[in-house]
Amino acid sequence: MKKNLLYLSLFCSMLCLGTACSDDDAPTSDPDGNEQPGSTDKTPIPTTIAWEEVEKTVAILYSRAEASIPVKLNVARSGNSITEAVTATGSALTADELTAYNTQNGTNYTLMPTDCYTLADPLEVESDITSQIMKIKLNGIKITALPNLSSTNYVLPIRLSSADCDVKSGADIAIIKLTIGTTPIFTLGKEGNVGETQEIVAGLSSDILTEIPICLNVENRWESKVKFVTEETKLKELVAAYGNGATLLPAPYYTIGTDNTLAFNAEDDKTKDVTVTVKSSAEGDAPTLKNGTEYVLPIALSACEGMPFATDESKVVYLRYKVTTPKLTLSAESSDVEVINNGFGTAKLKLALNTSYAGEPFEITLATDNNVEPNETLLDDKYYTLSTVSFTEGTEVEYAFDINRINGDDKLAVGDYVLPIKVTTVTNNAISPSQEVIKFNISVKNKLTEQTLTGDMLSTNNAANSKWARLSVANLADGKYHHNSDFSDTWSTEWNWKDRGNDEGSTDPQTGHDATYGVYVDIDVSTLNLTTKAQIVLHASNKDATRNPKTLQIYTSTETEENNWTKNGEIIEKTFNGQFPTTVPDGYGSSIQVQEIKSHEMNILSDIKRIRISFLYNQNGSALQTALDSNVRADELYLYGY
Repeated sequence: MKKNLLYLSLFCSMLCLGTACSDDDAPTSDPDGNEQPGSTDKTPIPTTIAWEEVEKTVAILYSRAEASIPVKLNVARSGNSITEAVTATGSALTADELTAYNTQNGTNYTLMPTDCYTLADPLEVESDITSQIMKIKLNGIKITALPNLSSTNYVLPIRLSSADCDVKSGADIAIIKLTIGTTPIFTLGKEGNVGETQEIVAGLSSDILTEIPICLNVENRWESKVKFVTEETKLKELVAAYGNGATLLPAPYYTIGTDNTLAFNAEDDKTKDVTVTVKSSAEGDAPTLKNGTEYVLPIALSACEGMPFATDESKVVYLRYKVTTPKLTLSAESSDVEVINNGFGTAKLKLALNTSYAGEPFEITLATDNNVEPNETLLDDKYYTLSTVSFTEGTEVEYAFDINRINGDDKLAVGDYVLPIKVTTVTNNAISPSQEVIKFNISVKNKLTEQTLTGDMLSTNNAANSKWARLSVANLADGKYHHNSDFSDTWSTEWNWKDRGNDEGSTDPQTGHDATYGVYVDIDVSTLNLTTKAQIVLHASNKDATRNPKTLQIYTSTETEENNWTKNGEIIEKTFNGQFPTTVPDGYGSSIQVQEIKSHEMNILSDIKRIRISFLYNQNGSALQTALDSNVRADELYLYGY
């Protein structure tokens, strides 16, 4: 019976388990590590060309004959010394050259007659090209007429040459071989468990896509279609072979390629990926996926349509999935909120999903849970506002809202309150609302807070008139402690007012040492919102501690200029005996030890305009009301209040 011959090209050294189905990324350089075209490295590297494969096989099947069988040879270009295109030429070896090749390589090849092939025209390989195809044609009808075809090693040896650049040694000759009676076969390019177990969040997660390579063991040039196993009985057998108590993923939740097939076109390579799509939800009467269950989807080949090719049914890919119910949780990093003085406190919530979300935004509604203990006081909703929270993407969203002490004419009394918050609705029906209740503990209190002082708010009766003038009272508000050798970052009064106080024309030697107030510093508090309490804190770091403050008296005044002062509290006195027990930042990135004097918490009325610190004695015991030859020093002054 007459048999038709079908000729198929293939790489004898590159079957589906080889390079074509490798998981490795494509190389970025040639086998010698030479830079490929397009690299930004400008180091000159000689330009070379080479055959990517030095052996290629054309298979002949007894199905049909073809007068023209295309064979693709890839020309690789590397290096950067030439920026223009180079010409690559493929020519057949002569009989003598093939004989020499056989002798050198221990082969026994016979040269194919010239009427059995057509060589390609010279190929222009551009500088930005790393690989380009040169097409050779074999005449299948002529080849089948060759004598002793099945017992003779007919080959077509092609030499690569170029007049423009070098050709890589050892990669300049490609041998096109013939083989008889090979049946093409499709196989999976992977096998066993592929990838990690992937999470299906029921009704919420986006499609899960997995690419699996399908390989033909010969060069492809036909229209064909690979079919996958879909019969439930067979799939369950494969899942049973997988073991681990896994469950077959129901068919409504996945698709393989197009209608469980993968089509190969004539122009496709011999390896092509099929896309497996797994969905988190299914329409109709699909069974509900069970939370916590491990599902397995076996991928196996069953048949080939369009061409009489075989399929390797021994290989199976297992895709693994676990199902999680989407859940929203409510939490707070801290449940304690302070509302100080007339300000506000901020309550912060975190709403988190147990999966990453990338669908349509959904809204979350929060509300107060009015169930509180008998000994608790629920915060009135006039002092806060809850807004709808929008969840757009990711795994969590943070939400913050303010608790204000004052709302119009209403003001929260000092005390402790509770505010329980819960989730009431979620607009995405696939998500279960959180059942947690976050109870915020609200503490409303009056608290001394640091007031902002600037140098122009301070004045003194003992502004130095001599070289000490650089030690201005404004230094008490500059945030810096003694650091410079000339003390220019501290405050000091004139060290000997009796002799130096008149340098600039003063006629009253008592100006710098008041008979009642001694040396004093006045603070203009007219711009501060002090209505109830205030406290003075002084720091002195001068190691000549005898000049540091010891005894103080605080006064207040409701006037901005007149000398009418009211004593506020008792005299403050503190002796340090040369010790510096308090450590504070020095304003220069380090720390410093100081002597600290604190006043009592003064009662302050809203009409107070000035506070006077009266320095009566220094640590040396000098009475600053009368000791005109003594002085006082300090680094920083702080005012706290509300």
